[in-house]
Amino acid sequence: MTYAHLLEKTAEKTQESNEQRIRYIQAKKWIEYSHAALILKKLNHLLQPPILSLSTQNTPSNLLIIGDNNNGKTELINKFRQRHPVDDLQPKLKLPVLYLKASSNADVGQLYGDILHKLFEPYCHNESIENKCNRLIHLLRKIDLGMIVIDEVEYIRFAPHDQQKRYLDALYSLGKELSIPIVALGTSQVLSIFYTTALLPSLFNIVFLPRWQYNYEFLRLLTSFEMVLPLKEASHLIEPKLSKSIFIKTQGKIGEMILLLNKAAIYAIETGKEKIDISCISHTS
Repeated sequence: MTYAHLLEKTAEKTQESNEQRIRYIQAKKWIEYSHAALILKKLNHLLQPPILSLSTQNTPSNLLIIGDNNNGKTELINKFRQRHPVDDLQPKLKLPVLYLKASSNADVGQLYGDILHKLFEPYCHNESIENKCNRLIHLLRKIDLGMIVIDEVEYIRFAPHDQQKRYLDALYSLGKELSIPIVALGTSQVLSIFYTTALLPSLFNIVFLPRWQYNYEFLRLLTSFEMVLPLKEASHLIEPKLSKSIFIKTQGKIGEMILLLNKAAIYAIETGKEKIDISCISHTS
């Protein structure tokens, strides 16, 4: 039996047990799409050594990635990290991406502590901020660091304004001191914070990861996703009634769409349907 609706690798999975196919569906998968490809290209550019001049020396480009929750920001940065892994076989440790999450209290001491922790460097919670900062810069200069990525920056909005400013100033200053870019990820709620702390528009470039619209690109995404779900029959996800139902239920968020289709595919396997139809979508909503 041929499975023209599937990628060759996925078609092979149809011969496995239901349990194995369900585990395959639940495993993380990456599907490239235009907005993600554009941002990945920008991130790749930031890793390239800058062409220095009197006006650009020690002023690396910084990037603020804005998108709704569950719309693929973290998955995108994880894909970027996967493509640029740590290399400890070089004389100088190569760490293309140092990734951390923002703390809701916007505490500078915790920021430095979080980075020290990522470097497996012990520290005391009552250690002075200045001492943490000095040790941190000393350590980071010993490695080949490409960039610092800080996720979920919108959570610092719960801290007082002066703490927000100190936190972001410390982050920006760290990048400037080390001549590396800072990449921040957050929802639109973070825009006002960056503007009021004077980081926008001069110190950070902004790129948006928008919700999907019901258009040709969305239908292409559905087609790509159907090709990696090991179902024995074609679901024809781009059929108008089915595709519009998926779009409405997921509100144009790729994370919601992946979750919905994974659940629907598992339901299709468990019930013996072997394809996703409206009843599968309704059952998993």
